[in-house]
Amino acid sequence: LLICKTVIENLHFSLRMSKEIYKEEDLSKIINDYDIKELINRDVKTLSTSEKQLIGLICVLIIKPRVLIIDEILSNIANDKKEKILMEFKKFNKNGMTIINFTQDSELLLEGSHIALLNHGKILLYEEVKNAFNDDKIYIDNNIELPFVIEMSIKLKYYDVVDKIYFNIKELVNDLWK
Repeated sequence: LLICKTVIENLHFSLRMSKEIYKEEDLSKIINDYDIKELINRDVKTLSTSEKQLIGLICVLIIKPRVLIIDEILSNIANDKKEKILMEFKKFNKNGMTIINFTQDSELLLEGSHIALLNHGKILLYEEVKNAFNDDKIYIDNNIELPFVIEMSIKLKYYDVVDKIYFNIKELVNDLWK
């Protein structure tokens, strides 16, 4: 929710709403960390949808809520900024923030600690990520695309090329080259 006229005003508003005491250099760090220097003086009405999503998310992260529920907010954000936000999510989660991410992006399934698959309000699966892909039938039956590394692992495991499901593409490639 962007309630002020410009991006910088929204950031200042979030800083004031935060329970922590912020200094001006904290704002500079946020601007640099998220690489939004070119956006700070813009009127929010002139921002693209993805820029609004990014600024809105940054404003919420500044406030550091105990629970953050997002719905497809990362879908339009550029990959470099998405990676930064995912790193921030992990940091905030380690510090006690619960993050619930509703997404259709199968690659984001690997970023959390648990996966819940829902279909028409019914919970089909709720598992820790490390156990959520032991049986891919539920994904196939519900026409849910698997993350690339999971799908590749399952196929390679079927042909006895690997003996486990991989969650990291670099680890899979390294083991294949051995």
